[in-house]
Order: sequence, then C-alpha cells, then structure tokens
Amino acid sequence: MIFNNIKPIIAYQQMKVDEQERLIHELEASLQRSVLEKDRKLTTQQQEYERKIQALMHQLAEGQQNRSGSARSETNNASKQDTNNSQLEAKYVSPG
Repeated sequence: MIFNNIKPIIAYQQMKVDEQERLIHELEASLQRSVLEKDRKLTTQQQEYERKIQALMHQLAEGQQNRSGSARSETNNASKQDTNNSQLEAKYVSPG
C-alpha cells in the first residue's frame, strides 16, 4: 500500500528532474552561443585595431619619407641660393 502512494510522488519528482535537466541543457547551449558571439566580436575588434595600427604605421612612414625628401629639397634650395648670391656678388662687386 505504501508503495502505491509513493509511485505518483516519485513520478512527479522524476518529471521535475527531467524538466530541470532540460532547462540546464538550454542554458548551457545559450551560454555557448553567447561565448561564441563574444569571441567573434572580440576577433572583429582585434582585426579592426590591427588595420588601424597598420594604417597609422603607413601614414607615419609616408610622413617620414616626405620630411626627409623635404629636408633634401630645402638643402638643395639653400645651396642654389648660395650659388646665386655668390654669382650676384661677383657680378656687381667691382674688384679692388
């Protein structure tokens, strides 16, 4: 008799356990999806960061090339100006 009263209780408890296990599996799957989504976002952010760093490095390299080319140009211009000044002095300054 006692076993007849316990069977419905056991069946009910088993149903609750099954439902909790189902919820656990759903939560685990949801957590896995969230982790994968966050990983994808982080990877995308890292790739964007790397692209920006590469662009900045490229701009820096171009700026240095332009500066060194500009410095050479300024040196050449100053040298030409000195030559022109010397030629003008020789032309207009009378000897002795």
